[in-house]
Amino acid sequence: MSTTKRGLVIADSITSGETDIPTAGTAVQIITASTPCFRVIVSNINATNAIYVGDSTVDKTSARGIRLNSGEHVAIDVDDASKIYVDGTSNGDDAGYLIFK
Repeated sequence: MSTTKRGLVIADSITSGETDIPTAGTAVQIITASTPCFRVIVSNINATNAIYVGDSTVDKTSARGIRLNSGEHVAIDVDDASKIYVDGTSNGDDAGYLIFK
């Protein structure tokens, strides 16, 4: 999956993608299949709308999760990328991601 050199974790592979958030207020997994990894970067690729990143309880209405404004990103150390969910502030928002394996 990954290797360690001089104390740094080095990815053996990286998967990139984009997740559509069709309905604001409804949490969506960034990737539905179990995907073992050690880090995921989630970015807000929307032109103007904020998104929220978190677990299955992420919610834009209660501001539960990490808010990302346009162009912002967050790195999350996690063992499975399917544990990460996003919610949009408008229907049709999108989240980009990089999964480090």
